[in-house]
Amino acid sequence: MKPKLKPFTKHSPPMAVTLLLLVLHAAILRAQEIPTVVNSGAFRTLTIGVSDGYLVSHLLMSADGSHVAYTTHPSLQNFINDLRVRNTDGSNEQVIFTNDPIAVPRLFENFDISDDGSVVVYAVNTELGFRGELWVFDTSTGVASLLLRDVPHSSFGIESQKQIEVQPGLGLFALSGDGTSLYFLNRFGPQGSNSDGIPPSGFTVYRVSVPGGQAEPVFETADLASVPGISPSAVELIAAGGQIASDFTGSVVMIPVGGASASANPPVHVLRVVSGTAGAEIVLNLAGSRFTGPSLSGDGTMMAVARFGGDLEPEGLFIMNADGTGTPLVLDRGIFEFGRWPTNPALSKSGNAVAHRMSTPGGPSVRWAPTNTVAPRPISQNGVFAADREVTISQDGSRVAFIGGVADDVNFGATQVVIFDWTGPAKVNASNISSVTVSPSVELVRQDLISPVIRTTFSFGVNGLDAAGIRTFVYNSRGISEPGVSGLGFVFSLLRDDGQGGDQTAGDGQIDDTDIWANASVVDDVLTGRGMVIGNNGTAGFVDFNLSVRDPIAPVASFLVDPASGAAPLTVTFTNTSTGDFHISRWDFNNDGNFDATNPVAPITFQYTEVGQHSVRLQVEGLGGQDEVTRSAVITVHRSEDIDGSGGIDAVDVQTTINAALGLDVGGLDADVDDNGDVDAVDVQRVINAALGL
Repeated sequence: MKPKLKPFTKHSPPMAVTLLLLVLHAAILRAQEIPTVVNSGAFRTLTIGVSDGYLVSHLLMSADGSHVAYTTHPSLQNFINDLRVRNTDGSNEQVIFTNDPIAVPRLFENFDISDDGSVVVYAVNTELGFRGELWVFDTSTGVASLLLRDVPHSSFGIESQKQIEVQPGLGLFALSGDGTSLYFLNRFGPQGSNSDGIPPSGFTVYRVSVPGGQAEPVFETADLASVPGISPSAVELIAAGGQIASDFTGSVVMIPVGGASASANPPVHVLRVVSGTAGAEIVLNLAGSRFTGPSLSGDGTMMAVARFGGDLEPEGLFIMNADGTGTPLVLDRGIFEFGRWPTNPALSKSGNAVAHRMSTPGGPSVRWAPTNTVAPRPISQNGVFAADREVTISQDGSRVAFIGGVADDVNFGATQVVIFDWTGPAKVNASNISSVTVSPSVELVRQDLISPVIRTTFSFGVNGLDAAGIRTFVYNSRGISEPGVSGLGFVFSLLRDDGQGGDQTAGDGQIDDTDIWANASVVDDVLTGRGMVIGNNGTAGFVDFNLSVRDPIAPVASFLVDPASGAAPLTVTFTNTSTGDFHISRWDFNNDGNFDATNPVAPITFQYTEVGQHSVRLQVEGLGGQDEVTRSAVITVHRSEDIDGSGGIDAVDVQTTINAALGLDVGGLDADVDDNGDVDAVDVQRVINAALGL
């Protein structure tokens, strides 16, 4: 944060002192710019497609984070094959139900798991028609038992067949957190009409006691007309994205209605039904939106909803009171114009965080957003793939499970159960990142360029020998990292500790990356960088650290020469001491108006053969502009015989020549020994005699 300056008054220090203090303050801040870890996390792949022989299609995790339930299918086929449950430590996988490829019963895609992972409920189709059954599986005993076969059913007050036809979809099948109540949507029933003249199917939402199996209708199509403020077009449960949600005890159920094809601009209402009270109340009205949710907290007081593309504000992922009071807080807006919007919110039972999927043109990613601030964080972005499936979160928000993959495996990498854990700044327990160092600076420089020209080098220390490589990216306070959308530029990379591709030394436990930069449209002064180490064992660990972003500094050209004089041919070494942000240096070693070298590789040398004085021009150019310096007569070159550069051959030159020829180091003699006014044969002989002691 930039310091605030007080207005200048008669009590203020002199301007020179103020400027000095500011310079010192800036120097202190820069000296303190050490990358500190602000977040860290670890991934592990729970299922491995190659060895397990199946891919994962649907996923839910118990709120305590101990169990995951998921459906699987063979690697080369898309139909659901098995419903399985497993401990999140990877142990005790149990097959709950296996489909017969040609016979019934067949597994629906409806299942849910209790908060403690002790109960899994699921639906099967028992006939070639629509008749179904509900079953409950005890994960401690491994025993499945029939829960329900028939339900009391009516639609628009007309009695109908009592068979179960569960509407497919995880979101339309909700088990209370304590595992005692199951809510599900039954779609079998007679037809009815609405104001648009479209005959919708009737629906009934049932509540079933677990394990007792007693079923009672909670809400049905005929009840819509009695809801205050309901639209006549809200004739069926929302077809895409809507889900039934229950609190821990099953006393509160949220039901989204409307949408589908009821009208050209279908309304959407989120209804709240409370046990022991009559009817339902609208807690949220939407129109013409892409809608997913709601997801309910364990106590039933908060809900998370995602909506985009409608006429109302706010848009994006937001958290609100489940009774409809108060103002919703937007957690993650996304950018709808670029095809980026949050979907499938999963609110932790404690209400402290939402895990959700961010749809992007390049594929989905998983995000995590705390509910007390607008600061979403990417989880799966750039390093761990996120498949277009369910995302689920633990009660305290510290664990997220989703369908994706850690390793770069084309066939199986993006369709496995991945467990993510926030681990805190002190530890990362998978493919450990032991340290984060940054050289030459943690600062990123704004660049209004298509390609980066100034990059910051990141060096990550890695523990263990299983590290396959490192990925890095940068995101701002909104958790956005896609180029061209957020105004943030970066070059995504995968580097290994092999001394190649940017890594400096093979096998030193350090993986280096030089590919992070920021462009001119970045708004934030602080961004967050992420380094993720991916292991060969299906795990990954990462650390997030803050990075400052500053405007470019204007370059100031300067250089040093060594030596500044000598006999021809004279080789001079130049050191570029220019300051500021520059990436181009052009050298004119004889100042003839033509540049002799551009961005030469150090050490920079030039050989002078022409006797005389030479001027040198250096021009530097970068993000902060251009500057150049010309140093006149900075290099002096004299004849090879004129050893001391006096402009002629004198006694010192003769003495030096004799010493060099004879391998001596004798000095202090006058070459004109006989004082006849010149150096003749007598002088040379006497100098030699003196040098040799003869």
